[in-house]
Amino acid sequence: MQSYLLTATMTGDAGLSSVRQQLRDVMFATHAGRILIPQCGAALLIAILSIAGASRYLVGASAVSFLLLSVFRAATGHASSDGDFALREWVQWMHLVSMGMWSGGVIVAGILSLAQDRVTISHRPATRLSRQATVALCFVLLSGVANIWLGSGGAIGQIPASGWGRILIAKLVLVLVVLGLGFANRRLIDRLQADATIAPKLERTIRYESLIMVAILFLSGWLAATPPIGE
Repeated sequence: MQSYLLTATMTGDAGLSSVRQQLRDVMFATHAGRILIPQCGAALLIAILSIAGASRYLVGASAVSFLLLSVFRAATGHASSDGDFALREWVQWMHLVSMGMWSGGVIVAGILSLAQDRVTISHRPATRLSRQATVALCFVLLSGVANIWLGSGGAIGQIPASGWGRILIAKLVLVLVVLGLGFANRRLIDRLQADATIAPKLERTIRYESLIMVAILFLSGWLAATPPIGE
């Protein structure tokens, strides 16, 4: 799908026959096309390793594959407009990795809370998840601020007047909502060890948090496909 959309965007024609004729040239003769190939390869490798088992070596290989995917992904889109290995690419890479750790932990926790044979959430894993999310969130906020500054060219005042800026504002609003839910979850986790009866309430808030996180990821993808200010 990315190959199709990329070709249609570059050629200005979304017809299947036109895309089929131009696909090879776009995929092998442009930076965006060439970098998409290793992205797909890394994603496929992660999928294969994920269903192959859960040994320490397979998990380690999956982590390496994820890092490779994040590097290739950071080298595409608006972040690559300043050239290879530019500051924008490094900032985007940090944002992708930290966002993956933060959103991935929250979304997986939300999915597990819906499983019919789930074990009621306990204090220790909930505390570990909260700490992981807190550390990742720090890097998300730092890299996000840097991304906003670089993407707007320092023209912060012009953000509300652009389509890119309005999507960004919507994303920031949802991030604030998730932060509020995360703070509420943290307080529930602190009380969980003394009162196990609040586990269902904690599970509900985690589900809400994971749903909003999916919406944030949707807006992130939309933001990446929208020209920033000045581009």
